[in-house]
Amino acid sequence: MIRPEKKLLESRAESGMGLVRWLRSLGPGVITAALVLGPGSLTVSTKLGALFGDQLLWIVVVTTVFMMIFTEMGARLGMASDHSLLTLVRRKWGATMAVLIGVGAFLVTASFQAGNAVGTGIAFGTLTGASPALWTILFTLLAMGSLFLKNFYRFLERLMLGLVGLMLLSFLFTLLIVKPDPASVVGGLIPRLPEGSVPLITALVATNFSIVGAFYQSHFVQERGWGRRHGKEGSRESYSGILCLGLISAMMMVGASAVLLPQGIRENSVVEMGQVLEPLYGSAAAVIFMLGLWGAAVSSLMGNAVVGGALLADALGWGRVSMKPG
Repeated sequence: MIRPEKKLLESRAESGMGLVRWLRSLGPGVITAALVLGPGSLTVSTKLGALFGDQLLWIVVVTTVFMMIFTEMGARLGMASDHSLLTLVRRKWGATMAVLIGVGAFLVTASFQAGNAVGTGIAFGTLTGASPALWTILFTLLAMGSLFLKNFYRFLERLMLGLVGLMLLSFLFTLLIVKPDPASVVGGLIPRLPEGSVPLITALVATNFSIVGAFYQSHFVQERGWGRRHGKEGSRESYSGILCLGLISAMMMVGASAVLLPQGIRENSVVEMGQVLEPLYGSAAAVIFMLGLWGAAVSSLMGNAVVGGALLADALGWGRVSMKPG
């Protein structure tokens, strides 16, 4: 007969191992989340919180749920075949459809690259007092150079995990300090459209939901070496990664509602955005926020360069870009 104490110890050991396995599995979904979480996402989420409080929190929930569904679908498609998703499209619907999708994906990612590049320049330009244009050019060149690293996937995965983790913890501890009104947060889950909010809502949806990012999740799980037997693990990790994206956007909005709105700050500059973290970091809040903004910008800059270029090359039959370690 197994004693209750032994069962409890075994249960705790299994839980611990489960947590370790989950942490080790994180990667593709977090990379996709970091691709989507650029400077635009941080800016719009903060702006909405500063202007409308928690009223539009429901938009973050809706976009996160849809992003989770599409990302998990991309992961399943990637794990179900050894071929790229565009190769399967080419076989089923022809080369024309594959080219249209590849070129469209390239144009979508390219359109976001200007904002990502400028975001890196603004962040470091504000910190150093130097020309943002100089930093924009420098970080763009560095991001391009990083694509030639031998173990680029491993480098990208670790970078994204670190940046996403830092942002999550920063906003979480900030909220613990400012203690937002629970009733206001719950009320923000009720759908409503405050006057003048539609343009910013459109911007939030565009920056938090990326069909191209979800599409490329099929490539990321293949780079990780996952196949059919990793179905549950891949789905779980996809949900976890995109949940991080939604939590950061939600905490940004709630933080801006609790910190900026009462002061009448309308978040017209990057410095004002940084005041969201002031309860946690004090006078260093602006610097920390700038680093977070830079991290969001450079991660999206690097990731979108991979996604857009890889999909275009695959669509045109130039070969599939691989980032596999080693």
